[in-house]
Amino acid sequence: MLQTFIDFANGLADEAAQMAAAASASVPGTMVKADRTFVTALDLDIERRLRARIQAAYPGHGIVGEEFAAESADAQWVWTLDPIDATM
Repeated sequence: MLQTFIDFANGLADEAAQMAAAASASVPGTMVKADRTFVTALDLDIERRLRARIQAAYPGHGIVGEEFAAESADAQWVWTLDPIDATM
């Protein structure tokens, strides 16, 4: 079972990398978050996409991400997301 999760996580990473590569030709617009760090629309889009894929594949799993509220953080299995797009 663990290998299934690892393979799925690798697929998510590949999908995020493809999204980042597709956006690499443009200058990302940044926003300043409440904690005074930056976030880009790409970062938000990647996290939204990965959350949707996890929820579709594993509806009973939790998700904790950098950009959005935690969901079912007390579940047996919890995915941690922090899409990296060169912001801090």
